[in-house]
Amino acid sequence: MTGHHLVIVHTMVGYLYSTDGMFRQGGYDGTESHFGVGGAWGSDASRDLDGAVWQWQDLGHGADANLDANRTAISIETADNAPGLPKDIQRWTLRQAVALASLIAWLCSVEAHSGCPTSWTCHGQGIPLALVPDSKPGRRGVAYHRQGIDPWRVDGGQRWSTAYGKECPGPTRIRQLSEEIIPRARQISEGDMPLESTDVVKVWDSPDSDLVEHEALDKDPVTNTYPPDNPDNPNWRPASMLTESNRVTRQNRRSLLKLEAQVGEIVGDLTAVTGALVHLNDRLAAVETALQGLDLAALRQAIGAAGVDAAAAVRAAGEQVLEDLDRVRLNIDRG
Repeated sequence: MTGHHLVIVHTMVGYLYSTDGMFRQGGYDGTESHFGVGGAWGSDASRDLDGAVWQWQDLGHGADANLDANRTAISIETADNAPGLPKDIQRWTLRQAVALASLIAWLCSVEAHSGCPTSWTCHGQGIPLALVPDSKPGRRGVAYHRQGIDPWRVDGGQRWSTAYGKECPGPTRIRQLSEEIIPRARQISEGDMPLESTDVVKVWDSPDSDLVEHEALDKDPVTNTYPPDNPDNPNWRPASMLTESNRVTRQNRRSLLKLEAQVGEIVGDLTAVTGALVHLNDRLAAVETALQGLDLAALRQAIGAAGVDAAAAVRAAGEQVLEDLDRVRLNIDRG
């Protein structure tokens, strides 16, 4: 990288999970973007990746998604419904929109570039949170891929793809980027609309939607295996904010797993209690059945008679004890 001038938004014509597999095939020397945002379609839907943000490349290194702008652009891929025609690409979902606006707000902030070389314009200034008009060299701001693709590329503009007629990210999302995403990112950046707790959960530190380094993705829940390791890259230094967010994400996930285990134990205990109550109920029913064959009146009479006899015996024994005590006292007095 020679600087961060642009944040260029793409669409995958596919899903985050499958795109990740494609990017891994070539490692750091292959094709990738810096970031990807999951969606609500295909393999993403079954893994609850709608709004998840994954990072494939450190911001100190160029990604391969923007051709002539690779050395000055930060690229963001976004999952979609993978249609046959660009006009059929659906809007970003609510969770995608929140994630994308929050990510753009961060990437354009001064803080995100505090570790960049001081010779880079982004150091101390960040990236303007505004849509650039075209792909001409020196533009600084937010862009969409089609601006650098023929026949929409203006004279003198950089080529951001060798393809002709590629409408990435599609007309619907281009409008959404201009009318919704950038204004929302600007509001987040200016503090007029700070991130709500629900937004933060969706974007940064949710157990079901986390921001992870490329070489540290979690175990796949379907195959129960880990994705292949990336080639060794000693220069991998994710921004401290992303590293801390990822640490919190994993800590939250561990806490959730512990809570789920505790809930499982409670459910097991309740099941045992329920079984004991059923057994007790069966025993009470058996006692009730046995009592039905008894002459309860005769039983009460017998118990009453036994009580009278017992009371008489106790009385007699008590009187005998008193007589014995009197004799003892007399003997003591005479002695």
